[in-house]
Amino acid sequence: MAMDLKSQFRSKLSKVKTTGVNRSADFDVMYTTGFLSLDYLNGTVVHVNGEDRNFTYNSVGIVDGSANSIIGRSGSGKSTLTTQIAGNIVRPFIKKGLPTGLYIDDIEGSLPWARKEFLLGLTAEELDKYVDIRNAGITTENLYQRIQALHDAKVENRKDYEYDTGLYDTNGRRIFKLVPTVYIIDSLPMLMPESLAEDDELGGSMSASSIAKSNTMLIKMISQRLKDANIIMFTVNHILDDIQMGFLPKPAQISGLKQGERLPGGKAAIYLANNMFRADDSNTLKKDKDYGIDGSVVNITLVKSRTNATKRSIPLIFS
Repeated sequence: MAMDLKSQFRSKLSKVKTTGVNRSADFDVMYTTGFLSLDYLNGTVVHVNGEDRNFTYNSVGIVDGSANSIIGRSGSGKSTLTTQIAGNIVRPFIKKGLPTGLYIDDIEGSLPWARKEFLLGLTAEELDKYVDIRNAGITTENLYQRIQALHDAKVENRKDYEYDTGLYDTNGRRIFKLVPTVYIIDSLPMLMPESLAEDDELGGSMSASSIAKSNTMLIKMISQRLKDANIIMFTVNHILDDIQMGFLPKPAQISGLKQGERLPGGKAAIYLANNMFRADDSNTLKKDKDYGIDGSVVNITLVKSRTNATKRSIPLIFS
């Protein structure tokens, strides 16, 4: 009986001992951010057509094992939004007692503990069991080691972390995934290699270049590990004013930025991100006249997506 090329290909690879050489891509699963209007900006429709199943379902939110970036100017609500989304992803699994986790490298000290607790919607006991927060001693190297440790713990003990998603792929097969883990880096430009973190002297532009290079290498090295272990990463980044040299204005660094704007901390986080959300705060709200809320309206724009159209935005109210 003749074999097709793919079967022969798989047969040959089954004899090779190299890790990952015989691995095929898993079907994507998406996790809700908790904001349906945001989820549906970034969703897709899955058409299931198997032997005994024929239906469609909406797959919306953040895709498993992906790198995502939240960008905006100072005070636009980036850290608040990122923390709340992270809580909304892991909380359903925590309530079911599944072995998920949330890891926050709060390099900037952007949000006090009490606000994190409120935004995550977890009890003190749940925070202690499922959430790990660092705010000191954070370097590019030890961040990589932590991602690697999370990856190895989950992949090497797959039976302890795998769950039935309740969903089907396009061929009607049930989808099983490793329980999602979320990792937040707040913020990417503040992440630096050990050589700079331990240096007593400021290096100026050379330091900025070293930070960008080390962050680029980090993102490149961990991107497949994120997917393999279903680690959803969020990096927070700041939109800064770009220094203009010469008479002609430089083009925008990426689609979604305006002329005269730039993102520091290396380009790999931009290019390898599955999604990039931009936060722009607009009008201020006053409790005595606007919805009874002190806060602001922030427009969230999907400026990059690997699953849907971009340049669409929704307003969120930040209290």
